[in-house]
Amino acid sequence: MVGENKLKIGVVIPTYNRAYLIRDALECVRFQTAKPAYVIVVDDGSLDDTEHVVEQWQSNYHNELHVAYLRQANQGPGAARNRGVQHLSSCDFIAFLDSDDLWPNMHLAALLDYIEQFPDAVACSRPFMETVFNQQGEKLSERLLSTELEPRMQGPQAIMSSMPGTSATMIRREVFITVGGFDERMRYAEDRLLFMKIACQGRWGHLGGEPVIYRNQIKSALSDQLSNKPHQNSRVYYAHRLDRALAYHVSQATPWTVGANEALWKAWHRAGRHFDKQKKYRIAARYYARAFQYQRVGKSLGRMIVACLRGAVKWP
Repeated sequence: MVGENKLKIGVVIPTYNRAYLIRDALECVRFQTAKPAYVIVVDDGSLDDTEHVVEQWQSNYHNELHVAYLRQANQGPGAARNRGVQHLSSCDFIAFLDSDDLWPNMHLAALLDYIEQFPDAVACSRPFMETVFNQQGEKLSERLLSTELEPRMQGPQAIMSSMPGTSATMIRREVFITVGGFDERMRYAEDRLLFMKIACQGRWGHLGGEPVIYRNQIKSALSDQLSNKPHQNSRVYYAHRLDRALAYHVSQATPWTVGANEALWKAWHRAGRHFDKQKKYRIAARYYARAFQYQRVGKSLGRMIVACLRGAVKWP
């Protein structure tokens, strides 16, 4: 599949202080064998030369690929991606690409081929690989973060088995809007929360092939990035938001909701551990009890009992 496509694909590139990488991200979009209809760079309040780099790139390649540039006050990756999706209102699907990531040339073509094969799909993704570099640009290590899954693996179960990379994922815009997009109050795990919600809406293709590359550079203590500011109580907040989104699906017997109960159990159990470590035992006990409601697992029951005992007496 080369050139123009029947489906309109929009690309959202959120960025923050990535002047030294944003050109590479734009180049990998330009070299796609299946061209997107629109590309938008959402600058999340960069303090570097990002805007000038994007403008310079546009002046060189405006005949090949039209790229819109938006700037906003720093609000985090979720807000940046949401704003990009809002502006791409005429697109059928949205493909995300963080400015420090790289697509192989056939990335969009492979995703579009899957959508043509399964027109009912709500999303699809490809393998995602992390490569770690030092400040001199030397590669230190690499590891595969997500990989291909069998077609029968669907719903939250699939997300837990192989968490898709945001930059390796394309989502039906209508479904993205329906579930509310990225939670802008989260600076950590906002992608996991969104993907859990979308996975319950329908078919998700977890494809194979050449992986999308996440470039993780070891930086100085003064550097910053889009996801560097995790929510102080992210596990607690995540558990509450996930419960609001998935509790309804626990009782549904569809291929798309498999694993909803386990996902909720894990979220509440981990939130309980968060309070356990802070020695807030009575609160921890309530979270373990909530976890136990979703899966009758001895681990949660045991921790709930211990937390109750610790909360009832002074504990060192």
